[in-house]
Amino acid sequence: MDPFDRGAFVNACHTAFSLASSPEIAKAWNNESACAGMTVGGLTHHLLAQAGHVVNSLNTSPSSDEPIPLLDHYSRADWVTADHDDEANVSIREGSDSSAEAGHAPVLAQAAMSLAHLPESLAAPRSPDH
Repeated sequence: MDPFDRGAFVNACHTAFSLASSPEIAKAWNNESACAGMTVGGLTHHLLAQAGHVVNSLNTSPSSDEPIPLLDHYSRADWVTADHDDEANVSIREGSDSSAEAGHAPVLAQAAMSLAHLPESLAAPRSPDH
């Protein structure tokens, strides 16, 4: 059995997109979100961009670096243990807010393109080293 339920991931991405498409999100786009220091638009962009990261990663040639187990990846990630105002977290918030400045419709359009490619990217056969 595959430990990663691809269908559940695709469904979660579509659910996030559906929620992000609401008029309430569009209206609150420039307001501060539940994540202090990040706008609603920035948080929306950050969440919706995850599908695009998966698509891009799966469509990139494999690295020659040694694979890192998932839990090791998170134990090495600066943002996991960083304080709210540490550079690792500030840069995530600022980058997401900056990307969201394009507006609600362009962020959703980019996310829709990623969602359209997500199932085929997840289903594509991978070589053992990819």
